[in-house]
Formats: sequence, structure tokens, C-alpha cells
Amino acid sequence: ETVGRQDIAEKLFEDYQRYYSQGRAPRQTRGFSNPHRVIVNLKDPVHRTIAELQLRTGARVGDVKKIQIDYENQRVIIPKSKGGRTRIIDFKELSKYDQAKADEFERIAELKEKLDYHMRERDWKEIRGGGGSVGSYYKDLRRAVKMAGETYGGAHAFRASYAERFWEWAENQGWEREQIERVLEEHLGHSRVEWSRHYAGR
Repeated sequence: ETVGRQDIAEKLFEDYQRYYSQGRAPRQTRGFSNPHRVIVNLKDPVHRTIAELQLRTGARVGDVKKIQIDYENQRVIIPKSKGGRTRIIDFKELSKYDQAKADEFERIAELKEKLDYHMRERDWKEIRGGGGSVGSYYKDLRRAVKMAGETYGGAHAFRASYAERFWEWAENQGWEREQIERVLEEHLGHSRVEWSRHYAGR
């Protein structure tokens, strides 16, 4: 279990992943077995909103506030994500396979509106941490994970949960492995398909 400053711990883990992506097998990133149980155990409603957005979009914590909602085309857009990439999740396309994806898009849009409203009175640095302080989100998350009986793996576990859930959903739609990998790579903003497999546990 990681102890100490969580913002530093997660940054070191991301650096570790980037280094080993050059040719070595990455450390397995595990999703939560029941991410919704973790979310409901978060005390702060803003933290719950952030966590659910992570789960429904696969966003990194730092990207959550960047989320843009394209209502006309039913797309979730995350500009200037890690590596300068713009991530796009096309829910209009996904809803051709499963109409429930249209409802999911509406839920994400609702969550983003809620987050924007609350952030008018909240300090993002206080939530995420940095500059020598541990973010309140990580403190709350560690407690919630323990309450839910899960293993703590940082906020990245929501990202892994997204990948696992999307892979399972795509398989149920009859997608071929290559299609799942390509789309998931776009959703997660990875430069190598191996990382998408890694997050999905495949």
C-alpha cells in the first residue's frame, strides 16, 4: 500500500509506467471490483462527482475539470490530455450498438454541469493537491476504499475500471479484439495499444 503524499506517489507511478512502456511489461493497474461502492463511500459530494466522471470517461484526475460536452454530436472531449493529446468519446457512435450509451452521455453531461457549479466555490489545488499538500480527494478516496473493502490503488483504479467495463461491453456487442483495442486506445489517450490492454487486464 502506498503511504505518504499521494500526489507524488501517483506522479511517480505514471513516470514508472512511461519508462517501462519503452519495452518492458508494465505493472498491472487494477480496477475496483465494485467502483460504485467506493464512490458512495466518499464523504464529499464534489469528490463523488469527480470519481464518477473518472469511472464513466476513464479520465485522469487532472483531466476531469477539462472535460467538454459536445451536446450536438454527443461527444465527450478532453483537450490537451497527457502528451498533449485530445481524447474523444463518441457516444453517438456507441449508441448505435447500445441505446443505453445515449443515457450514459446524458449522465456525464449532468455530472460535468454539477462539477462546474461546485468549482465556482472550490479550489482545485485543495482537491487534487500539490505544492507540498495532499489533495482532499485522495484522503477521502483512501478512506472510502477501506470502507468499501477494496484494495487502494489510487485514483487510477477508476481509469482501469473504465477500461475493464468498456472491454466487457464491447465484447458483448460482438466487437473484434482489434476494434476494441483501437477504440479503447482513443478513449484512454494512450500512444501504445499495450497500455489499453494493460488497463483492461487483457
